[in-house]
Amino acid sequence: MTIDVVNTELDYTEMHERMQFYIDSNILSCCSTVVMQDTEVVDYKTFGFMDLENKQPLLDDAIYRMYSSTKIVTSVALMMLFEKGQFQLSDPVSKYISDFDQPKVLKADAKDLGDVEEAQSPINISQLLSHSAGLSYGFIEPDSVIDKAYNASGIDALGQSSMDLEELCNLIAQQPLAYQPGSSWRYSFATDVCARLVEVISGKAFDEFLQENLFGPLNMKDTGFWVEESKMDRFISIYAPTDIFDPMKPGLVQAEDKMNGPYARKPKFLSGGGGLVSTVSDYLSFL
Repeated sequence: MTIDVVNTELDYTEMHERMQFYIDSNILSCCSTVVMQDTEVVDYKTFGFMDLENKQPLLDDAIYRMYSSTKIVTSVALMMLFEKGQFQLSDPVSKYISDFDQPKVLKADAKDLGDVEEAQSPINISQLLSHSAGLSYGFIEPDSVIDKAYNASGIDALGQSSMDLEELCNLIAQQPLAYQPGSSWRYSFATDVCARLVEVISGKAFDEFLQENLFGPLNMKDTGFWVEESKMDRFISIYAPTDIFDPMKPGLVQAEDKMNGPYARKPKFLSGGGGLVSTVSDYLSFL
């Protein structure tokens, strides 16, 4: 799918030069920028390379890892079911996922997992959608009681390849909440629980629901949870800053073997919080 750019008198040179600075400074291997006015694209430009080894220029139809931009798609999918009247935002999550019944909550001054109290109210679906349910991610505060609990239980925010959404939700439900439901905000696995709700309420696997209700109707042909072999040449290589490993050596190092990595085949874990890949044009269709 091509991206149609509407002519405009506005000048985006300064932005383009700044993006190119990140490439030239070896801070990023690639990036793309899109400026929209209402629903029209008034500027689109690519910078950098598909990979640093061969220096192939970044393609207009390059496939990116969406990571947490997946959350927006998941939330829309769940809200589509709400619009059809299949649940209420005030419904307790335990109505659909029984493991979340009667959650325990860490006390404000908790020193360990034994310092818990009863939840004053059940977790509801609106709290999942707004990250105010009391869940965590395991990396927000690595030394906190809640994140230590997540890590010790085997909940890994960077990849749940060994379990599916149902298994993940069952494991999360066994952990205490970081705070009373609805009383605070914490970035978390909540959107993955939303993905599981889509499965339970719709009766379809999460990827099937997305394909039938979003990706198919919007002609998002390059969006999904893995990259087909025939499209792998459009899948960008991804890099990490070397100064994570050695502060004296700034630059970038390849962080994943894309041909044998987690996106080379259909994963067991269909992450609603960060699992999709997509293109700029596909995501524009979604927006």
